[in-house]
Amino acid sequence: MNYYRIVSDFGYGDKSWIERDLTAQQVCNWFIINKKYDEDITLDECPNDSDFTYYYELDNENDLEDWDWQDS
Repeated sequence: MNYYRIVSDFGYGDKSWIERDLTAQQVCNWFIINKKYDEDITLDECPNDSDFTYYYELDNENDLEDWDWQDS
């Protein structure tokens, strides 16, 4: 099973994660609750690229970008 994290990136080099270890459904629920997306949203319809202020990406505990939002 894949896990994802919600990322905040305001374009000033201070990219940080907001939530991590989320399932696909939890990612969708986050965008529904926090960004007012339609309740029928699928993971494919959630932002997943850095052109957005908030987006999701695959979460891997051993990756090189294992940063903590509290560090930014």
